Parts: sequence; C-alpha cells; structure tokens
Amino acid sequence: MRDLRCLKPGPLRAHRSALRALGRWDDVRADLAALFDAHNRSTGADLVFDAPYLLVLGRVHRPVAGGGLSGRQADVEAARRRTP
Repeated sequence: MRDLRCLKPGPLRAHRSALRALGRWDDVRADLAALFDAHNRSTGADLVFDAPYLLVLGRVHRPVAGGGLSGRQADVEAARRRTP
C-alpha cells in the first residue's frame, strides 16, 4: 500500500493525529488502503484515481451607483434605449 501521503499537510494529517490518540489509526489506514487499492487505475507503483469535483461560478447582482450597467440583459437593453 502506498503511504497515502499521510505526512503531507491537510485534513488527513489532522485526522491521523486524532485517530492515533484514540488508537484507531491503524484500522482507518487499512480501510483507506483498501479503498485506494480498489479504485487505483495504475498498473505500476503509482496511485492513480479519478477525483471529480464540482466548480461553481456565480455572479451577484449589485446595483451600480449612478445607474451604471449591472450586466443583466434587461439593464443592457435599457441603457441602449437611453443612449442618443
């Protein structure tokens, strides 16, 4: 089993310390090893697995002082009508 990057900073490092204090780290490490081995797509010594994530981008509408454009289509069209 790979080292799971257990010595790297991050949530796993904090959990490892807490689980060691409870005497449960070895069991959890074995479960993690089984999980990673089950999903490892590498045929060599590397650990390769899919790690999907969701990226959400948003825009907050804020009225602009002085009647500037907000970017909303209705505001853009209204500004066009006001332009001589």
